[in-house]
Order: sequence, then C-alpha cells, then structure tokens
Amino acid sequence: MQGGPPPENPGSREEVIARLKAGRTEIEARIRAISDDHLQEKMMGLLGNETTRFNFLAFCYGHEMYHWGQIGLWARAGGEIPQLTQNIEARRKKASPAS
Repeated sequence: MQGGPPPENPGSREEVIARLKAGRTEIEARIRAISDDHLQEKMMGLLGNETTRFNFLAFCYGHEMYHWGQIGLWARAGGEIPQLTQNIEARRKKASPAS
C-alpha cells in the first residue's frame, strides 16, 4: 500500500466506496497476519514514549473512531442520518420479533 497525493478525479461515489472497501480489506488482512510476538515488540510512540505495537494499533483504532464521530456529527449537521446509525437501526429491526 502506497501513499501519495489524492487523485485529480477520484471517480464516482461507487468507485470511491469500492476503493475504500478494498483498502480496508487489505489493511485487515495485514493486521491479522501480525504474530502475537510481533505485536508485543517495543517501539517508539508518537510522543517519544516506549510502547508496544499492539498498544500503538489500539491507539490508531481509537483515533479512527474519533474521526468517525466527527463524520457522524457533520452528517447530522447536514440533516443526514450517519451510516453507522442506519446500520445499527437496521440490525435492531432485523433482530426484533415481528410485531
């Protein structure tokens, strides 16, 4: 996976979503392939502190959730229902007995 500048024309909404899903799948596969021993190795944290690779990944996950929260707030401010809320409501409706 390589970084770089964003594409000049990112494509359609469907193309962007497909790329995001593919990227998530690749990252998940890479993380699942990391051994427990490797996760316990020490590394330098963002503030110069010593931490484990596992703790760093946990920090990254929490930071991602922070940004998901921001996206949800922006969606609500624009009159939309955030996708996560839609997913939760759909699962609750599916799990509840028919009335």
